[in-house]
Amino acid sequence: MTGPWIEALPLFVAQHMMQGAALALLALLLPALRRWVAADARSWILASAFLLAVVSPLAVFLPGESVAAQAAAHWLPGDVAVPSTQTVASITVAGGGIRPVTPDSPRRGIAPSAWTLACAVAACVWLLGLAWNLRRLAASWLEAVRLRARATQLPDATRRFAGTVPGNVEIRVSGEIRGPLVVGFARPCILLPRGFVEGLPDPTLARILRHEVAHVHRRDMWALLLQALCLSVYWWSPVLRFLGKQLDAVREMACDERAAMHADDPVSYAGALLDGAAVMRIPADTRGVLGAGILDSRAGLAQRIEGLLNMNPRKHFSGPRAIVGACGLVVLASVSLSLLASPRIDSVATSAETSSRASGDGAVLIEAVNARRLDVLRTLVRRGLDIDAGVEGDGTALIVAARNGDIEAVDALLRLGAGVDRPMPGDGNPLIAAAARGHLDVVEQLVAANADINAIVVGDETPLINAARSGDLQVVAYLVEHGADVNLGVMADRGQWRSPLNQAPNARVRDYLAGKGAVPHR
Repeated sequence: MTGPWIEALPLFVAQHMMQGAALALLALLLPALRRWVAADARSWILASAFLLAVVSPLAVFLPGESVAAQAAAHWLPGDVAVPSTQTVASITVAGGGIRPVTPDSPRRGIAPSAWTLACAVAACVWLLGLAWNLRRLAASWLEAVRLRARATQLPDATRRFAGTVPGNVEIRVSGEIRGPLVVGFARPCILLPRGFVEGLPDPTLARILRHEVAHVHRRDMWALLLQALCLSVYWWSPVLRFLGKQLDAVREMACDERAAMHADDPVSYAGALLDGAAVMRIPADTRGVLGAGILDSRAGLAQRIEGLLNMNPRKHFSGPRAIVGACGLVVLASVSLSLLASPRIDSVATSAETSSRASGDGAVLIEAVNARRLDVLRTLVRRGLDIDAGVEGDGTALIVAARNGDIEAVDALLRLGAGVDRPMPGDGNPLIAAAARGHLDVVEQLVAANADINAIVVGDETPLINAARSGDLQVVAYLVEHGADVNLGVMADRGQWRSPLNQAPNARVRDYLAGKGAVPHR
C-alpha cells in the first residue's frame, strides 16, 4: 500500500464502525421478533448484516462523491478547503537531485508526516494480526481433518438412522471430542462423541443428528469458513466480533427449529438436547476445530431450550420468499446508507488536490531554490508547476530566494514569470523578505522589476518598516529614494501603531527618516 491508501485506513475504519454499529443494533432487535420471525430467517438476516458490515466500508473507494458530500458542498462557502489524505507526488528530474516531496513535508529534508507514519504502523499491525488469525484458521482446519481421520465409522449407521441422515453424509465416532460436530466441506462428516453413542438411545441420537444434518443442508460449514476469513481480516473490530457471536447463536437456533420440525414436537427435541448435555461436560470447547458444534455453552443451551418451548411454526415469518425479502430490505437499507453517507477517497483527493497542489508545487520549487539548482527549477516550471505556489512558513519560491539573497535565483524566477508582488500571509512578499534581511542587490533587482515599494502585507507591514527594523541604513535609504512613504504605517494586532520611525532600532536610521519627513504617530 502506498501513501493515499495507507492514509485512507482511518476513513475505512470509521466507516466500518459507523455502519457496523447500525447493523449491530439490528442484531440486538432481532431476538425481540423471535415469536414472529423464524430463527432460519433471522440467521440469514444476520448473515446479510455481517457481510454488509464487511463490505460496506469499501464504499469509500467508489469513484465520485457521496450525496452527503454534495449537499455539504452546496451549503458550505466555496472557499472552505476540504482536508486531504492525498499527497502530491514529486516530479522526478533526471540528475536533478530533488528528493520526494509531499505537502506535509517539513522544511528541511523531506520526510513522511507523523500522521502517515502512524497510519503505516497501523497497517503493519493489521497485517501481523491478519497473518496470526489466518494461521489459527489453518490450524483449526487441520485439526478438523485430523479428528476426522482418527475417528472410526459408526457401526451399522445406514440402517440405524435411515431417513435421518442423507447417504452422502458420513457418521464417525471420536473419543477426542465432547460434543457432536460437523466437519468437511465437499464431503461433510458428522463426528459423534463416544459417550453419546454409548450413553444415548437411538431415538435421542436421531434427533440430535437431525440438528447436524440441518447444518449440512444449510451449508453452514461454508458459511463458517467465510465468517472466519472475514473475522481474520477484521480481527480488530469489536462490532464484527459481536455480529459473529450473534450469528453463531442464531445459526444453532435455526438448526434446532429444523430438527424440531421433524421430531414429534419441539418439546421432545428439547429433551434430546438436555439428554445430550447430561452425558457430556459443557461447554464443549470447539474453538480449535473448524466445525459446527451443537452444545458449546450452558447459557446458549438455555436460550435455545426457551426458544424451542415458545416455538410456533404457524406464526413464524419464514420460507424462501420471506427470507429473501427480509435480507433484501437489510441489504437495500445498508447499501443506501453506504452510498449516501460514505465519503469517497477519490472525491476527497480530487476536491483537495486544488488546495494541496499549490503547497505541493511550492515545496518542490523551494527545494530546488534551496539546493541552488536553477536548471531543475526551470524544468519544473516548464512541466507545469505553479511558480507562485506557496508553503506556509516559507512563502513562495521567489520569497525564499529573496530572503536567501540569491540574486541569480531571483532573476531566474522573475524571467520565468513569478509574481514580483505575490504575498504569502505570515511570510510577506519578495521585497519585504529581501529588505528585512538587508539584501540591497536583491531589493534593487525587485524594484527594477516594478515591485510595489509601498505594499502592505498583513502580518508583515511594508518593505520600509521591515528595512528600518533590520537597522540597514543603505536599504532604508534606497527604498526612500525610490518612493517609499516614510510615514506609512500599520496597526498591529494589539492596537500598536507601527511605522518606519518607531520600528528603527538605532539612531542613524531614525535620524535619516526624520530628516526625510518622518514624524512620530500621535
